[in-house]
Amino acid sequence: MKLFKGLFLSALFSFSFFIANAANINPTEAAQDLQKQVSELVLNADVWSVADAGNELHVRFMVMDNDELIVISTDNEDYDDTIKSVLNYKKVNVENQLKNKVFILPIKLRN
Repeated sequence: MKLFKGLFLSALFSFSFFIANAANINPTEAAQDLQKQVSELVLNADVWSVADAGNELHVRFMVMDNDELIVISTDNEDYDDTIKSVLNYKKVNVENQLKNKVFILPIKLRN
């Protein structure tokens, strides 16, 4: 009886793992698309000066259920408010599996 319970539980866990992963589309393509959208929003903003060119920063953000970006922080306090004003509450097209997860995006500013 213990053997049967063990086999049944193993099969149940394997099946649930399979079902959970079968719904994923292609997380790398979806994440790359999100990265491209966020990078374009940052780099196309009219808030950067010539002095900003060449600076690098890492932006921690997440996408909410309503497809809006929320900036959590940056690694450069000088750009924290600027990045938040550029990205916060901007709509992006994103797959469901990327919502409510924290992402870190490295950005190199250019003029």
